Amino acid sequence: MSDGVSTAFEPERPRVTARHEFALLIALFLVLQGVSVLLLARTAVRPITYYAVAAAMVAVIVIQVLRLDLTRSRVSAILLEIAALMANLIWSVTLNYHYYFGRTDVFGHESSIQSLLDVHHVTGAFGEYEAFPLWHVLIASEAMLFDGGADTLFLAFLTSGIAFMVLIATVYLLARRFGFTKDVSLLAALLMCLQPFVIFSGMYAIPRSIASVLFVVSLLALVRTGWRYAVLFLGFAVAIAVYHTVTIPFIIATLSVYYVIERYLPSMTNDQEYVVRPAHLFALAGIQLGYWLIAAPNILARVVTVLQESLIAGIGGGGQTETEAASEFISMPFHELANYVPFSFLLLFILYGVIRGPAVSRISFRGKVVLLTSLALSAVSFPGPLLLVGEQLNILRFSLYTAPFIAIGAAVGVVAALRTEFRYGTSDLKVGLVVVLLLTSGFVAVSNDFVASDNPLVEREFYTHYFTEAEVESFDAVGEAAGDDVMSDYVTCRYYSSSPTGECNIIQADPETGDVHFEGQDLLLVREGELADRPLQFYATDEYVEDPAYYESLEYADQDSPVWDGRSSSDRVYDSEGVSVYADD
Repeated sequence: MSDGVSTAFEPERPRVTARHEFALLIALFLVLQGVSVLLLARTAVRPITYYAVAAAMVAVIVIQVLRLDLTRSRVSAILLEIAALMANLIWSVTLNYHYYFGRTDVFGHESSIQSLLDVHHVTGAFGEYEAFPLWHVLIASEAMLFDGGADTLFLAFLTSGIAFMVLIATVYLLARRFGFTKDVSLLAALLMCLQPFVIFSGMYAIPRSIASVLFVVSLLALVRTGWRYAVLFLGFAVAIAVYHTVTIPFIIATLSVYYVIERYLPSMTNDQEYVVRPAHLFALAGIQLGYWLIAAPNILARVVTVLQESLIAGIGGGGQTETEAASEFISMPFHELANYVPFSFLLLFILYGVIRGPAVSRISFRGKVVLLTSLALSAVSFPGPLLLVGEQLNILRFSLYTAPFIAIGAAVGVVAALRTEFRYGTSDLKVGLVVVLLLTSGFVAVSNDFVASDNPLVEREFYTHYFTEAEVESFDAVGEAAGDDVMSDYVTCRYYSSSPTGECNIIQADPETGDVHFEGQDLLLVREGELADRPLQFYATDEYVEDPAYYESLEYADQDSPVWDGRSSSDRVYDSEGVSVYADD
């Protein structure tokens, strides 16, 4: 037979269609999810390989967004994948370890929820949250649905994770409302998972975490015109004001940046089409001030005091924050900078988006405003010089409310890089480089010490964000037996301050000589397991101080510090798994 005849009977090779490719990528994502869960189940602490698997999931999603036509069903599937990734990152910590507490605020909020379940109404035990109890009421109500059989901490972490899954779809819809394409909007939703402070906020499960989600949802109403949407936005504002003590001022500042850029960016837009109007800002201020005056005048007084102190410090007063920030960089400069890498990636994408985005893509007026707003808000969203303004202002708390703008701006930069014509390289090469860049960004975002204190890639001078079961059992046993006769590190004392089992006094010691000032406290509780890996915080002083203000003079002492030289095995009166108690001579 001739070659022409023989080839006529050769079977046709199956073609990999876009539908098949999408199905394969979904299957790969599900396999990676399964591998991550298996790693969590088989290891006591999340291994580095877990972060690599999470980064691989990011890469799979990026490939889906950049290579395939984004039909409605595919967009829905990708959003579900991103939401599953967010839940994985959050719950791999909060539901994986015995007692996750983050930056220690969890202790007080859990105590308030338990108080609500015990007495069935809000009491003075809520402290400054007596006028802001919605989060506690929500979790207590969930617990009552299970007749008190469900752990309140578990319910709080579960609820927070679900809220941040909803955040993913909300950011996508918000980006679409601002006029961005589907690929930019999906990448913006994905980049929410690559912001360490967003992940941490989802883990933290406290009122301001949920308030930040409510703010993003409220933006969906803000970008729509009509009185119904204006009323809906103000309704969300009231909910946020009642939910958290000081969220609204950060929202006003964030929207004010958008307002200024919107007014001064040249366009053909008339005033009726502006997103943020003066009425919005005045209404937000009125809602917050009104609620403070009616329900929480103490919070208003504290805000005024903080502003006064920060202004004085900025002019030349107390520079405690500057000293602390400088000392961290001087003592461990590489460790600090290495953990800032994910913020560098985000800033790089934003800068490229601002420079090249309008040139290679059609971006609406609103989109340009969002793009410039993301650049302006970068100053308060990432660790940087503005941290020196004043510790009391909590500058980095802006990151909770600027996150959607940061994500959208960075997403524009990613797409702009793909659409820019370079002298060398093919389209596939550009896609490959962007995927690798985002894979690397994903890896450093989920493995840095801000969200991975259990096993960070590069460890900072900070404490682990959770207690083991053995530690909690030891704290309770010692507290019940010793009462208020115990001294310990800052984190342990924060636990005791919200626990019914005992009280605690923070360790007061001279960091130079190692002298520990007992002054009536005869027992020293040391978390030996934590000290072997990380330093413990104590109150640095050369003499005993009655009721010290913790934040004034906290320092870290590692296991080689002279603070711990006074420990002796002969003085040890309690020794459990990772916790020891020493008696004063």
